[in-house]
Amino acid sequence: MEPARTYRTRLALRIACALAALFWAGMAAAVVRAHAADWSIALASAGFSAFFVGSYLLYARTWIAVGPLGIVAASPLRRRPVAFEDILQIVVRDGIAGRVYAVSTRRGLVLFTSLTANHRELFETLIERSRLAPRIA
Repeated sequence: MEPARTYRTRLALRIACALAALFWAGMAAAVVRAHAADWSIALASAGFSAFFVGSYLLYARTWIAVGPLGIVAASPLRRRPVAFEDILQIVVRDGIAGRVYAVSTRRGLVLFTSLTANHRELFETLIERSRLAPRIA
């Protein structure tokens, strides 16, 4: 039996979000330390930091593992196993922000984008193992 292969959001994007969160947290701390600081600036900096922390957590906890019997799609709030025979169709859409892959299954919709490392390999693996043809919209 072959081991599961896990596809995650690109490492560079996760690192960029973590660094941005640290930068904005540092900016918020610097503004608070300045005695004549405007609190709205500190709150705005803290808000940016919170946004990038949330983005990092979203990207870090979103992945798809492909095993011999099916996939496991993980998001920040849940993990959903899907057998290959439960994959009904795969729709590929290109847009301004990149490519989106919509995998319709009996257990619900699984989405991944071109922000996923090796997204093309994941797509081809799903097509091959589910024995489906892609529909380009």
